Amino acid sequence: MLACQQLAQVLANAYSNPIQLDLDMIRYNEALHKRSNWMIATHEDSLLKKFPHGPERLLEKPSVILDSAGRIILWYLPDAISPWIQAEMEEATIGMGSLLKKSMTGGPDTQWRTFPGNFHASN
Repeated sequence: MLACQQLAQVLANAYSNPIQLDLDMIRYNEALHKRSNWMIATHEDSLLKKFPHGPERLLEKPSVILDSAGRIILWYLPDAISPWIQAEMEEATIGMGSLLKKSMTGGPDTQWRTFPGNFHASN
């Protein structure tokens, strides 16, 4: 129960600390090349001109990052999961290491983020 209280408190603190960016995430998403699996310098330059980034910020407390329309695009939740639960999660996933090494291979056609075998049509 204590872990749930900690998570709820961190979420409430984040929601109470919004940081709004001058970026329309819908327009930015529409400008991205779909299914691109490597950076194309000219496209990156074009995006930077269309969507210049503001000053860098160091997030030091729980926060939500909002786009220019107020849509939450990121939750920053440090310490949301207690150290003892993190340790239990790590212990539970140790056996997956060898499987993960086999599943993420090199090359543009086998990148795990865009590998067609990882995606299935919805019904």
